[in-house]
Amino acid sequence: MLKMPPMSTVFSRHAASLAPDRTVLPKTTPSTMDAFNPNNRKDACEAYLSRALDTPVSFLAASLLNTGSRRTPWRLHVALCGGCRSFVLRLNPEHGDCEYSSLGAMAGTSVPTPRAYGWDPIGSALGVPCFMEDFITGEPLLPYLLAGEWWAEDLYVDTVCRLQALEPNILMPVIDRLAPVKTADYIIADAGAFFRQQPDGLADAVMEKLAATTPPPLPPCFSNGDLYPDNFLVRENKLAGVIDWEHAGLSDPLYEFLIVFSAHPELRGRGTEERYLRRRGFDREWLCWYRGLEYLTSWVWTLRTGQSFHRQTRDNLRHELQQWLTRR
Repeated sequence: MLKMPPMSTVFSRHAASLAPDRTVLPKTTPSTMDAFNPNNRKDACEAYLSRALDTPVSFLAASLLNTGSRRTPWRLHVALCGGCRSFVLRLNPEHGDCEYSSLGAMAGTSVPTPRAYGWDPIGSALGVPCFMEDFITGEPLLPYLLAGEWWAEDLYVDTVCRLQALEPNILMPVIDRLAPVKTADYIIADAGAFFRQQPDGLADAVMEKLAATTPPPLPPCFSNGDLYPDNFLVRENKLAGVIDWEHAGLSDPLYEFLIVFSAHPELRGRGTEERYLRRRGFDREWLCWYRGLEYLTSWVWTLRTGQSFHRQTRDNLRHELQQWLTRR
């Protein structure tokens, strides 16, 4: 799963009549989360599942999921009147309301997503804030993209475009729960704020070029907030579902699409980016500008965290920006 850090500035993006949810959540430490084992709380889990699904449920077992894009580690195996089913238990107090609300909004769309049940923001059922969602059987799309499978590239572009084409009216019931809107201006302002605290001549030159060559602003589009292909599950070369909605919100569509190409430069040059641009009606000349913006924000991330952005180090990204400045 690919995560950029949350931006520091919160933008006012909803009407005054849509007040944000101010439920105070209990503090849950990583050790508390790690210590929770559904197999040791079978009665509580069974009662919670039965209430959430509104039907009698027999809790069979829970198993740890593999690490990856599914941040919550537990898969619940249950028996109910329709047979045996599996669910993913989400223990995520920080963004649970956003994810749960977004999955509810997506239920009426043509993009397959897990159905969510039983949001418990105060942890009354299991002692930690939680909800559960359908377990989707499938494999991450990323390995197929990296292998150059043509169907995977087509599926990725098609799914991103379908997400970004969703009508804004589906968001009205959940707009107050979404992550802050991330326009290109928003992203540049955040980088500028960082470099005002840590001046750098290269950053000044990059910001100056970005300001001088800015393309027309793109209307923000809705997505899960993390279009990394590990969050696109496939089965028999078809989309099984899009998961990981904890950072769902409105963002610059081209910036959001290109993040994976910054994390995996080997995906460039295959025509995937150009197919997306044609599908969305975006000018190919904008690609270079957005590439510089991606380098800049990835560089800021490495400087803030002291970590590499996938395989890209701060020194590598500095070099990429120096090369970008020489391009027309």
